Amino acid sequence: MREDNQADGGDGLAPVHEQRSLHLGNTLAPGAGVTATRVVHAPDDVARELNVLGIPPDDLTTLRRRAACCRASCHEHHPPSYPGIVAWAEHVRGLRDLLVPLGWRVTNESNLPLIASPDGRYRIAACTGDEETGLWIEAQPRTQHPRGPATTTEIAGNLQLALDFGPSFVEHAFWILLSHFDGCRHRAELSLPTVVSDGGTILKWHTRIILPSLTLVAPQSTLDDASPSALGLLP
Repeated sequence: MREDNQADGGDGLAPVHEQRSLHLGNTLAPGAGVTATRVVHAPDDVARELNVLGIPPDDLTTLRRRAACCRASCHEHHPPSYPGIVAWAEHVRGLRDLLVPLGWRVTNESNLPLIASPDGRYRIAACTGDEETGLWIEAQPRTQHPRGPATTTEIAGNLQLALDFGPSFVEHAFWILLSHFDGCRHRAELSLPTVVSDGGTILKWHTRIILPSLTLVAPQSTLDDASPSALGLLP
């Protein structure tokens, strides 16, 4: 048996763009997470939100660079799905390498790779996102592939917590590190899903924290034979 992560082989705060203003904390009205999405994109605000979650912003960028380098080192003779699998796996490993020394805990229940905060309040999974990932103007990203039962159960838990506890639900929430590669650009966001379809498609996000876009220095045509250490990335 396997969870849906394997399918990722395919490839206070202002200014904040929002469909309706929500704050990741005590100003969130009960149940509001079901009907509105809050998008955080300004660099200072992004750093503040990540620090609240206990995630060092600069180190998060570093692990994304490593994942991008590993993906870029794939050869055209690899299977077509391999670069996406590598990128996903390196995001999973990177989160764990970064956060385990800070007291976070690795869990693989139901074959869903997660990293859980020391107090158990937050859990994070890594997923491949579609072309709207990392875009903050009128964007509604989705995972590239439908999610399996373990992920949908976590998302349903977010929704139930929002309905039951209102603002405090974000203190026990399931987050997704969503990433997408568009040519030499690597876009990503750390987002909190609340609504998922019966088929495993994420339909609504409570909060989207837009991470800095990264650019591969080497032209795409030269990536096949380059080693990860030979590749540079620009913020």
